[in-house]
Order: sequence, then structure tokens, then C-alpha cells
Amino acid sequence: MSAHTKTVEQRQTLYSAKVIAESSNPSNRGRIPDSDAYGIIHGCYGDTMEIYLLGMVMMTRIEGEDTVFVHASDIQLLNSEAVSLILAWRPDILLVCGPPLYLSWLSSKRRRGAWRNARQLDRHMGTLILDHHLLRCEEGLSWLDRLSSETGHRVICAADFMGRPRCLLEARREQLYAEMPVLKGWHAAYARGDADTYRYPDCVSVEGVT
Repeated sequence: MSAHTKTVEQRQTLYSAKVIAESSNPSNRGRIPDSDAYGIIHGCYGDTMEIYLLGMVMMTRIEGEDTVFVHASDIQLLNSEAVSLILAWRPDILLVCGPPLYLSWLSSKRRRGAWRNARQLDRHMGTLILDHHLLRCEEGLSWLDRLSSETGHRVICAADFMGRPRCLLEARREQLYAEMPVLKGWHAAYARGDADTYRYPDCVSVEGVT
């Protein structure tokens, strides 16, 4: 049996006919300029997928005895309706996804809007944690630090909140692959559970590899 035939049979075992058909001839491909969210997935063999989303993401509000925590995933500080709902929930601690500054479609207008939304949230939060898309590039770190400075250091990232070093693994992807190259076939082995990450350093500091 050829490798191609084996791969086809494995796909048929794992996925439905509809999924296989869509993967071969996608009917919903193309860019959405005014999408509510955007993401990039890097495959283990160098392939890249762009995802545009229209619709809503779920936010979570957790109320304890004396603290309200809200997690607002993937709103990217670009959705004013989501910001208004967060303010109505009156959280003490807010963890929110910052804007994806590394993406070319993020216009200056949207950047200014994200900044205004961050300032508005900060005025009503005890602790504002910005992370996720914001820290996928070095510019995002500068954006965070400038915002923190202007708000009396009440705006922090998740690592700051946990008292851990800032590890910008995504922002330093090319640097890290150059300094810590993986063996040929490692990604496939990791996907199968036959490899681990123990041989690599735990973290990257602001200055570089620790």
C-alpha cells in the first residue's frame, strides 16, 4: 500500500465525507474585511491557515465572595458592545484579549479604538490584564507598557499578574527556532505523543532566552 493510499484511508476513518470534501475544495474561502475576529494557525509542516470569524465569542463572569472576575476572550478590544457589557458586569479583575497589532488589516482607526476601549476599561477596573493577541508581537509589549505607564501601572499582562517572566514565544518564533532547532520529524512525533518539550528551555525573558 502506498503512503498516499494509506493517508486517504486514514482520513476516511477520522473524518466525515463532508469534512474531506470541504478540505479539498473549500466553499467558504476568502478574506472578510470587517470580521469580528481574525486568527492565524501555523501548521507543523510550515503551512499556514487564516481564519476570519463573524459572530460572537463567549465571555465568562465568575463571582466570588468579594471579587468578580471576567474573562473576555478574543474581543481584541475592538467590539464596543462587548466593552459595554463588561462595564455593566463591574468586574474587579478583567482578563481580556488585546488587539492583534501584528495584522496588516488592523487600521489606524481600529488601533485608536482599541486604545480608547482599554482606557475606558481601566478607569473602572481594579486590575486589567491584557494578553493573547496583543503579545504575539514585540510592538504589543510596547503598547502594553505605554498603556500601563499612562494608567498608573494598573494594566498588566498575565505573566505580570502571576509574578512570572514575560515569555513572548509567539513574537520570537523565528529567533527561537534558530536558537533551538527541532529535529526533522519532531512535530509529527509530538502530534503522535512520541516526543516532548523537556529538552528546550522553559521560558524566554524580555532580554532573550533564559
